[in-house]
Amino acid sequence: MPSPSVLRFFRTKLLDFLERQNRYPEYLNLAFAEGMTQQYLTKLAALGRIDEAMSAAKTQMDNAETAFALAMVLRDDGYLSEALGIARSGLHLPGNCTYEFATWTSDFAQGMGDTSTALNASIVAFEAKPSFRDYQKVEHLAAEAWLQIKPDLLEILRESDNWYAKSAKVDIFLHEGLIDEAIATVRSDSYYASESLERVMDAAIPHSPDWVIVKARQIAEEIMNQGKADRYDNAVRWLKKVKAAYVQLGKQSQWSVYRAELENIHGRKRKLMELFKGLNKV
Repeated sequence: MPSPSVLRFFRTKLLDFLERQNRYPEYLNLAFAEGMTQQYLTKLAALGRIDEAMSAAKTQMDNAETAFALAMVLRDDGYLSEALGIARSGLHLPGNCTYEFATWTSDFAQGMGDTSTALNASIVAFEAKPSFRDYQKVEHLAAEAWLQIKPDLLEILRESDNWYAKSAKVDIFLHEGLIDEAIATVRSDSYYASESLERVMDAAIPHSPDWVIVKARQIAEEIMNQGKADRYDNAVRWLKKVKAAYVQLGKQSQWSVYRAELENIHGRKRKLMELFKGLNKV
């Protein structure tokens, strides 16, 4: 017996054949009988049978993909209020397109002047895939309600452990002046060219100079100790942050001692010593 995926493939091919033949009653009957809800609802809408599509959607629409597809068909055919209604009701259905659907719904609702739906959809988008862009969009849409909504978004951000949330955490925590949380986000970073780590470190120099000294020294010393000449400019860039942190602490003398130690250890590395001249500037 063919597998479900194989059966679905052939059913889809049969629907394509019926559509090419303009045999829409057979198309709808097959889609309905086989539980192919997305094809059934979108075809009803495409045929202009809007009342039937809206009525069927109330009981048959059970995932975000179907709601998204139906909403787009309705929007493209000019049934704007119906499209917005489907988007609004389908936004919290399960599926794998939540972020794209929520972003589309927010933009569509905003264009329709429905700020409440646009705001709700933007929050859903942020929860699905946190980003600084969507954070700012929620702030814009929330207006005077922003101070009540912001703590919830920050909590969503803190609890998100997806890989793409890290960049959002750095952007948003720095934007909000939450330096300790930004530091916690990049604490385990050790990549010599980490842009996120550098941004946090620059912001942390006035706030947590001791952390900057330890972290930046670690990265710079690893490069120098391994003799990676092509990365010496990176090492010096990190050392500039070390110097700035010592200056912030009023410990210029300790910086001078540390620099002298490095020159004693690595004095034979001519390229590095040449780049050390740049340490005269922070």
